Amino acid sequence: MHKDREQVLQSWLQLRQAAVRSLIGRTVAFGFGQYVFVVCQAALLAWIIDQAVMSSAAVSELITPFILLIVSASGRAVCARGRELAGQKAGAELRQKLRGEILDKVSATGPAILADKQAGSWLTLLMEQVDKLHDYYGRYLPQMKLVRMLPVMTVLLVFPFSWAVAVILLLTAPLIVVFMIFVGNRAAAASQRNVQALSRLSGHFLDRLQGLSTLKLFDQSQKEKQAIASAAESFREKTMQVLRLAFLSSTVLEFFTAISIAMTAVYLGMNYLGYMDFGIWGEQLTLFTGLFLLLLAPEYYLPLRELGTHYHAKADAIGAADDIEAFLNQKSSLEHAGVTACPEQTAASIAFQNVSVVTASGRRILDNVSFDVSTGERLAIIGESGAGKTTLLNVLLGFMPYEGAVLINGISLKELAIDSWRQQVSWLGQNPQLFHGSLRENITLADPDASEARIEQIVKSAHIHEFLERLPGGLNSPIGDASAGLSVGQAQRVALARALLKSFQLLILDEPTASLDSHSAGIVSNAVDQAASGRTIVTVSHRPESLTHVDRILMMKSGRVAAFGSKAELLESSPDFQELNEYWQQLSRLEKGELDVGELGVGELGIDEQEIAHV
Repeated sequence: MHKDREQVLQSWLQLRQAAVRSLIGRTVAFGFGQYVFVVCQAALLAWIIDQAVMSSAAVSELITPFILLIVSASGRAVCARGRELAGQKAGAELRQKLRGEILDKVSATGPAILADKQAGSWLTLLMEQVDKLHDYYGRYLPQMKLVRMLPVMTVLLVFPFSWAVAVILLLTAPLIVVFMIFVGNRAAAASQRNVQALSRLSGHFLDRLQGLSTLKLFDQSQKEKQAIASAAESFREKTMQVLRLAFLSSTVLEFFTAISIAMTAVYLGMNYLGYMDFGIWGEQLTLFTGLFLLLLAPEYYLPLRELGTHYHAKADAIGAADDIEAFLNQKSSLEHAGVTACPEQTAASIAFQNVSVVTASGRRILDNVSFDVSTGERLAIIGESGAGKTTLLNVLLGFMPYEGAVLINGISLKELAIDSWRQQVSWLGQNPQLFHGSLRENITLADPDASEARIEQIVKSAHIHEFLERLPGGLNSPIGDASAGLSVGQAQRVALARALLKSFQLLILDEPTASLDSHSAGIVSNAVDQAASGRTIVTVSHRPESLTHVDRILMMKSGRVAAFGSKAELLESSPDFQELNEYWQQLSRLEKGELDVGELGVGELGIDEQEIAHV
């Protein structure tokens, strides 16, 4: 990682501590209290031994010091526990806040940004990489504050007894600091490589797991197994590099610490033997002074050793923060959205005026797209895969930057408060997404305060009552993740009910019947016709059934408008639509058995295997 980038990430990590500053302060306070009790323990232990050996004190005279020694040990333990709990809470709260920011960013930016990475990479960013920041805030930052205080206090405590021991401590401490910096730089680079390898492995594995059936169908499972094994081996090697640096750091820190403490012990021993007669304030070195200094020496290096132990947390945090900071700070088209509330009305009007979408590489996904949808009108958007249908919807919902003008109810989309506009949009997709909870909770997700009468009306409109009686708890029946417990058709009806329960001006239907049988598809279509009457409806599809009840059709091709008008108008004036209509007629004959699959020409419209499989 470049030094400039590393400094940016360190500054970003430092700014983040503001959210948990009080908890970090509490951690430092407990650490300081722990140090005070350690000093008391050292002083009491040295005094007890001095009195017992040099003054032959009776046991009764040492009871009070022993009690104080036990109290100090207990206080040290309480402070250690409080320090650990405060650190854990600081890390946990920071992770929770950061995950919330990431999810808010995803929600604000929309699905367009999710296509930039594999699903597994996003999961790694949200889970593993955020988790790697825990020890940085829970341990490393508090320890850094303690390192700035405790060694200085130890030197100040030692100096009145022996300036020579204070000099030994001051001269040996920089060795540990220099080595930590040296190892830390290498650890940060190794940690970043480890995070990148984990992200690639997660994305690769999850994508292959989701496509396992396809891999088996094309006899590619063994090849992908080897690819995953290779990626896992690469991740293992990078993990071991990080661990080697961590163990090396700990070993060398212990080595330098042992040498430094040994130098202090040798000096004290030589002073007791009379070979050295300098460095002591006073005539001679007492047993109490020598023991107290020798007991304090390890405590002088302890904060530095603990910082060295937690130094890998900084390296992990910098490596993990690279992707997190880049994601959270990337510019979004929504950052320039206006504050005008979306006008309250029954149905929305939409107008695209010379709208273009250009990628960072300069490729035009949409090119001068112009059309309009009147209030209460039904529009069908059709076209081959990659024609720009999804991009058009992302622009309409404010998820992508664009050139030109998009008017919602006569107001520019850039002037609208984007949340206000989205509250007026309801959406039903091809793959229903139901969540763990009751059937009622899934239906009322967009409107938890809906009345029972309204819920019953929507349940009836979506024909959920047809299978509701077979569920043990009715609307309170539990639903598992990914619609577990319901068929695809039943899950789509629940998703439809959820979409219709919401108060909306615009209903977007994105292939809602593509995965359904004819019975369920008819139910969904009829429910939309009844419940969304008078509302503006935009349907994205490439099936002829979707054109039955629409007012106008927008045909996209290579990011441009190939045709726009009613079905009758397009059949007369658009060669592209005429070709598509002929293709659909062939599919219809195939479904009726009047045409063999081999006679069906797979044209240039991109409506091929999926349609054939459906038939």
